[in-house]
Amino acid sequence: MEYRHTQIGWTITAVMLAILVFLLWTAGKVGQLGLFGSIFLLFFGALTILFCTLNARVDDESIVVSFGPGLISRRVPLSEIESVAVYRLPWYAIAYGLRMNLKGTRQLWRVSGKWTVDLKLSGDRELFVGTDQPEALEAVITSAIEQLPRRR
Repeated sequence: MEYRHTQIGWTITAVMLAILVFLLWTAGKVGQLGLFGSIFLLFFGALTILFCTLNARVDDESIVVSFGPGLISRRVPLSEIESVAVYRLPWYAIAYGLRMNLKGTRQLWRVSGKWTVDLKLSGDRELFVGTDQPEALEAVITSAIEQLPRRR
């Protein structure tokens, strides 16, 4: 059994592309981009590529979440997951990308939408995975956990 899903962050992509177009338009008006403009252009281009999508993959052993082409990713063994639940983020939760608390025990991976799958992990840790298919992801993770050999 394997589950794969890619969620596109349309808002993040649109904002980043608007910034890139503005930088290029400004460079055309001024006649040159300059060092600062070039660095800015490369920075926002890299951010657009890195954070335009969120990929979730569940197999028989783990769940892997990654942004964009997969340079930023996290693998969690299914054996570390203690519970799984669908969670609706409050209206004021506007954080996109990768967010974590100061202790690093709670992480949010999100590119769009208001739904996450909340994974309670061993060691008092939590991982919130943003998705536009929360029920499907929850069901796949729950099913994969149930198929694991029983812990002693």
